[in-house]
Amino acid sequence: MQATTTGHTLELRRRYRAPASLVFQALTDPGMLPEWFGPSTHEVLYVQVDLRVGGRYKITMRKKPDGDPFHVSGEYIEVQPDRRLVYTWAWSNHAMGPNESRVTMDLSELGEETELVLTHELFATAQERDGHNQGWSASFDRLQALVNERD
Repeated sequence: MQATTTGHTLELRRRYRAPASLVFQALTDPGMLPEWFGPSTHEVLYVQVDLRVGGRYKITMRKKPDGDPFHVSGEYIEVQPDRRLVYTWAWSNHAMGPNESRVTMDLSELGEETELVLTHELFATAQERDGHNQGWSASFDRLQALVNERD
């Protein structure tokens, strides 16, 4: 995995030995999101996905075993199945603060692998960016295990 930070933008690149359709499904399916989203020290309690331009999502999670719930939510800006996903990202009642940022996930099939490039931008501070780097990196490790299991 590669991580690049420029200003208040985070870029992560990860390759999965799975078709783009499976990776995209894992990124967007409310039944699969809880299996990989967030670090392993956290659990997803609730997922709502309205996967269409203008649709919204909401994910509620907490630190295990009994942390206080916190939420991330936003609106889908671009949805190209198996290729690209762009959406807004805003925490509520979380230490990272309520600033709205933007997530872009681009998928490219490279032979038997799919490359996922995540660009998370518009962070207010480098500290927010770095905290999200840790969260996304841990999540993508879990995503790797999930797509390996499903493929």
